Amino acid sequence: MIIEKALATYRTILTRMVEIEQLLPGQDTKRMLEKYQQMMHSQDEAKELDQEVLSVLNTVNDPTRSTKILDLLDLMQEIQDLNHRLTPQIQAIMAVHKNELDKLKQGSSMMRYYHSHTRQTGQLVSNAG
Repeated sequence: MIIEKALATYRTILTRMVEIEQLLPGQDTKRMLEKYQQMMHSQDEAKELDQEVLSVLNTVNDPTRSTKILDLLDLMQEIQDLNHRLTPQIQAIMAVHKNELDKLKQGSSMMRYYHSHTRQTGQLVSNAG
């Protein structure tokens, strides 16, 4: 059934988010990006499934009587809570990286205007003795 498929997809999203959360302290950006891309793939799947789930819900008399639908809502709430917990941490990491990038850009810009004042005579240096 479509609800089971949606539950599996949302569980995958939650798992990827937990994995990202575990990677945050070490700031392993390569693995974080990999997990993020996997999570985004699952979120794309979830978007498509959501439309089908809504169609099913429209045909059910009392959707709150279905334990699977309640499980799906609980899972969605858990993902939202984790998202609220992760967002400030990720924003802080992004701010640090932005600051470092700005410093590198500024240094690169400053080096562009640097000119060595040594004389270049075009002579070769010989170390033969």
